[in-house]
Amino acid sequence: MLVKDTFLVFMICAFSTLQAAPVHPTLECTSGLRVHLTVSSIANRSTLNQLELNWMGASPASGDWIGIFNSDPTVSGTANPLERLDLSPTDACEGFYVTNTMVDSYVNSSSELGFVSKCLDYHIGYVSSGGQVLASSCLRLEPTWMADMVGLGDQIIKDIFIPGTHDSGAYSKYDPVLGDTLVLKYTVTQDEDLLAQLIRGVRYLDIRPAYYGPQRAENQTGFWINHGAFQIHRLEVVVAQVQQFLANTENEIVIFDAREFPYGFNSDAIHEKLIAYLQQEFSQYIIPRGSEGWSSRISDLRASGGGKLIISYDNYNMYSKYDWLWNRVEHKWGNVRTLEDLYSYLSEVSAPTNNAWSAMAELTPTAWDVITDELGGLRKMADSVNRNVTSWYQGSWGRTANVVAVDFYRGSDIVRTAIEWNKQKISSGHIKCANKWERSQHRLRRLFQFFQFKFF
Repeated sequence: MLVKDTFLVFMICAFSTLQAAPVHPTLECTSGLRVHLTVSSIANRSTLNQLELNWMGASPASGDWIGIFNSDPTVSGTANPLERLDLSPTDACEGFYVTNTMVDSYVNSSSELGFVSKCLDYHIGYVSSGGQVLASSCLRLEPTWMADMVGLGDQIIKDIFIPGTHDSGAYSKYDPVLGDTLVLKYTVTQDEDLLAQLIRGVRYLDIRPAYYGPQRAENQTGFWINHGAFQIHRLEVVVAQVQQFLANTENEIVIFDAREFPYGFNSDAIHEKLIAYLQQEFSQYIIPRGSEGWSSRISDLRASGGGKLIISYDNYNMYSKYDWLWNRVEHKWGNVRTLEDLYSYLSEVSAPTNNAWSAMAELTPTAWDVITDELGGLRKMADSVNRNVTSWYQGSWGRTANVVAVDFYRGSDIVRTAIEWNKQKISSGHIKCANKWERSQHRLRRLFQFFQFKFF
């Protein structure tokens, strides 16, 4: 449940109009045409779950257009699009367009998604003036992408690209009748539960346990998922969703990263109680840390007694006592409130040597931002970021990425981006920038592209 005491809102930080506009360019226009669909994070009483057309690497010509279809346009043709956007030679090689098409309710229900990789009933196609489909993709479920990827077993877990969500358990569907309170605007970071996140391809879960004691009959453990000072869901609910996914898939590896412990963990005894609960609930799925830890190959992890779940723990004294707990995933968090500052921060991050790490690709409001609602809430902040994050990591940042975690992840294409980069890493042997000079040249080139777009 969501606590709605608005006088506590300052504690969060202590602990549609159709449009066509380019995003900050980080891909060369010659990098190859790519299109994808996203679901807008913007929600209000009149708009919810609007589809967005996205394109990259285009060279628009007169008569080119992009459309939404309810089947694959390369198979069924392009005669009856749900919507279309006509392009002109003056349009940017990279951009997006918010449509009037809203996804059906079953597409937003984890109980109806299933555990088979497939396209849902929404496809996008880039169509030339001559009627040829030059690029296409779909809104897709990816419950088995790791198992399906040939060669992934030879890769090291800290070197593959893992799509993730920030504050994964702070989810809630938008209620168009009740709308958003100020608290909801700044506590909810995802609009789908963990089961749906996993079915759509997310493999890193950012879990923030809190402890309040077994004060209510429906919460025997006393553990909750919090966002800062705010209780969101009982931990049992979240654990059951992860269990359901693991029980229905094979060879998928999920990272359950327990961290921060924002309330109630005032003694080692509480940590021990949480650890015992996690071990009890996930015993048949846990992957032991082993001697290689985050340098383990995927194939070795899969061979560890059928394990599918890495539980990492943000407390050294605790994780070092148990051979089945892993060191926490290192968060690269910029604590920034503007897109430009996020770009600058993420362009400078470097991977740790022996640990998994996550690029935390979201904006963070200050306490004053929350009180004044200057930034419009986390949904609006995610909307300004996610399409850019997709573009950044479609570029060469994806080569060295490990985890990339976002808010309202359906507004990005981070899952498909991760899958595509992992395939490239497998085929090319995961080539990184050779030296500091090359990395410096790369950063300068990206900054030049950014400011060229912004000011000219």
